[in-house]
Amino acid sequence: MAAVRRGVLPNNIGDFSGLTILQLGLPAILIFELYEVIPTIYAGSPNAVWYHSLFAILLFVNTELSVWFTVLKDCSLKSFAPELPATLKPGWTYCHYCQLNAPPRSSHCFSCGTCVLRRDHHCVFTGCCIGYQNHRYFLSFVFNFWVGALYAVLANTMYLHHAGQLWSYKDLISMILPIPAYLLGFTEHFRFATGVMCTMSIVSLLLASGMIYLQLLHVFRGQTAYERKHAIKDYAVNWKLTLREIAGKRWYIALLCPLVPSPALGSGLDLKKAAEVETSEGIKAV
Repeated sequence: MAAVRRGVLPNNIGDFSGLTILQLGLPAILIFELYEVIPTIYAGSPNAVWYHSLFAILLFVNTELSVWFTVLKDCSLKSFAPELPATLKPGWTYCHYCQLNAPPRSSHCFSCGTCVLRRDHHCVFTGCCIGYQNHRYFLSFVFNFWVGALYAVLANTMYLHHAGQLWSYKDLISMILPIPAYLLGFTEHFRFATGVMCTMSIVSLLLASGMIYLQLLHVFRGQTAYERKHAIKDYAVNWKLTLREIAGKRWYIALLCPLVPSPALGSGLDLKKAAEVETSEGIKAV
């Protein structure tokens, strides 16, 4: 089990801004959906209000738990220092910054100031690197974030249609560009706030869609972000094995809820190349 990371707060303005925006934006959208959108859409059905409210809260809780599990898990190679070999193995590299022998697929992050085991990328919205120990939680965050953003956009569209705010050009400008519309006098205070919330939902969906696309691309190609950028395909195994390496045998449930116990396969120090996996599968077949 990965240790808790020390110094969880971001150490640069970019990471701090990204994490702050996420932590302020998600609760704001949830409150808007719970107290304005859902009661308005399902005004004649109290049960529907409860069901949709519980669904929205569940998505929010899963997203937040996934974010903070991602942040708290220690992905640094230093946490594996006792298990690292004293001599450099074939395919391994020596990090002069960390003064450690680093296994393949590991690399040094200058934002985090450490080498990360099976490093995928540095995420500005969590303020930390995504690596072997927390990649499972990051995937859960991206999935729940995308579903939540999609739900909010669909619910907001129904809400605006119900309120009759989708027909005039002023209404459209107020929804798409709330701040310019407010400054030009196209909208009053409440519509301005509604426009801001709708715009935040749309931006969240676009952002989440980009994130989930890249993660699916990496999973199906069996690559990390670094390997994709440098066209490295040594570890390009099938997508099921990649998911099991990241999220364990119960990956299909672990990606839905971060609380499901499903440890990643292996230790991360001995990840097999695609050729080795094919050879072992051929031996099993024989």
